[in-house]
Amino acid sequence: MQPASNHGANGENMTYKKYREEELKEYLLSHAEIGSFYITCLDDSSSGLINYFDSDGKNWCLMEDDDELIADSVEFLKKQGAPLFNDINAAQEFEDRHGLSVDKRTRTEQ
Repeated sequence: MQPASNHGANGENMTYKKYREEELKEYLLSHAEIGSFYITCLDDSSSGLINYFDSDGKNWCLMEDDDELIADSVEFLKKQGAPLFNDINAAQEFEDRHGLSVDKRTRTEQ
């Protein structure tokens, strides 16, 4: 049962936060294991891009129109210890070390 509000008494707020964390976890798990996610945040104006590796080692960027969902998911993943990159080159190096990058996938599939 979803709490009616995230405002009010501390207990209600904690119940909502717990519910929201479970909701975010379920949403992210529908794409990949929690440990497969990493975040790229290139400026302070956005919450960041959520990236992940699928079971084949291919990297993907999670695209979602709901800005609040993405922002909450980024915060959830940060709490879970997901790698955070503020530099595109560092993110690319991480992808090359931990998965099958787009360049490698293209060469392999041809």
